Amino acid sequence: MGLALLAGCQTPVTIDRPVRVEVPVPVACISSLPARPATTDDQTLKSMNDYAAVLTMRRDTLVLRAHVETLEALIAPCMTP
Repeated sequence: MGLALLAGCQTPVTIDRPVRVEVPVPVACISSLPARPATTDDQTLKSMNDYAAVLTMRRDTLVLRAHVETLEALIAPCMTP
């Protein structure tokens, strides 16, 4: 058995050449963001009557939803599968 162990040291050592390994590097995939839409401030809403304030808040909600959909469309390609 001792002879078999010594024989293991006699085998030639082969050295493989370096292998190129591709490493993913995170990069920003969004160059710019769309401008945030203008919304009505609280002071202006307080000065309006109830009907006008509700209509204005509803308009702001629709505008902000559209903005969120735009942002989600920009971010979707950046998500890793």
